[in-house]
Amino acid sequence: PSGGGGGNYQSGVKFSGLAYHRAVVTVLKRNGTTLTTVADSAGAFSIFVPENSWQLFTLYATDVAGRKSTLLNFPTILYNGIITDISGIRFAPTINTDKIAVKKGDYLTIEGASLPDKDVEVVFEGIDGREFSLLSNSLGVYNITIPANFYEGEYVLRARYIGDTRTSKAVKITIGNATILRVEAVNN
Repeated sequence: PSGGGGGNYQSGVKFSGLAYHRAVVTVLKRNGTTLTTVADSAGAFSIFVPENSWQLFTLYATDVAGRKSTLLNFPTILYNGIITDISGIRFAPTINTDKIAVKKGDYLTIEGASLPDKDVEVVFEGIDGREFSLLSNSLGVYNITIPANFYEGEYVLRARYIGDTRTSKAVKITIGNATILRVEAVNN
């Protein structure tokens, strides 16, 4: 026998993956709708977004210190009554520095968030490019303090997991004749 009227079929997309310890993962839809979820202590997250049409979803993660990840875009076609599963998402580490300018020889502190107990690589791009590898702690926090014994000039710093091409947002610093502390607390 046939029933009356169409059924109430759930449609949408489920995003899941890894961010950082207790990170807030935000999903933006092209119409301005925002949904959030909080990752667990290991950085795992999952969020369901109801939708049944073409949609551009943009995801980012904000670590417990307020630093934001790079944006991840997912153009997706969704159909009524079907749930699409997008899994295996992994955000690159976050990064920030304690200074925007460093007198040559002074110390620079670089910090950020990653997955807990993971190898992170901090990459200096510039005239005297270098890479530093370190291990994040059990809460996914990493930091390193180094002497700025580089050639004077502009540098761009990024963080990534070792063996991964996805990188954090860029942080710019200058090595020269003066040290200037970073005023803002986070890398937005």
